[in-house]
Parts: sequence; structure tokens; C-alpha cells
Amino acid sequence: MTAFLKQALEKELYRSLEEEYPVICVDAIYEKIRDDSRVISMTMFVLYGVNLEGKREILAIEPMYDESESGWKAVFEKLRQRGFKKVWLVVSDAHQGFRQRSENILPAQAGSDATYIL
Repeated sequence: MTAFLKQALEKELYRSLEEEYPVICVDAIYEKIRDDSRVISMTMFVLYGVNLEGKREILAIEPMYDESESGWKAVFEKLRQRGFKKVWLVVSDAHQGFRQRSENILPAQAGSDATYIL
């Protein structure tokens, strides 16, 4: 059962994306995970978008060790590799790393005309 769920989740999270999303919401949550023999806190980046038809889609769920600018850049780079190119509005609750350099996080073509609500 676990293998089936993992396969279904990977298929959904690594699918091709639309080129343009009017709205993308970004969030980070913290979860405790077991790393070898210890329990650590890990950041989970969660991104969802509203497509041109008005339907909400989960775009990414990515584990990271912290909320750094480089982590956010890596997540958006993966979205770009899956076909994402442009967003009109980015909604965030001013996450560390994202708010510091939001103009450097989105690919140039995606963020050039984007409005940010932080």
C-alpha cells in the first residue's frame, strides 16, 4: 500500500505544469522527522497555484532543512523545469528567505510582472 501511495504522489508532484498561473500561494510548515537515530525539525515547502480555469492545483511539496533563499530558488527552478513560466500574483506570509529576496527567487520571466503579497 505504501509503495502505491508513493507512486501516485510522485506522479502527481512531478507532472508537467501549465506555463502560466494567475496566482501561486507559497507556504512553509515544519514537521518532525526521523533522520538516522535522531528526530529533527524539517521545513516542508508547499506551493499551490490557481490555473487559468480557476482550479487550484498542488504544484510542489518539497522538504528542506531551512527556509533559505537557496531553498526557495531550488523549488521554483524545479517548477520551471516542469513547464512553469509566468505568475501574476504570489501570495506568501513573508517566509524567511522568500521575503528577503523574492525578486531573485522566481525565474526572471516568471517574476518580471508578478505582484507580491507578503
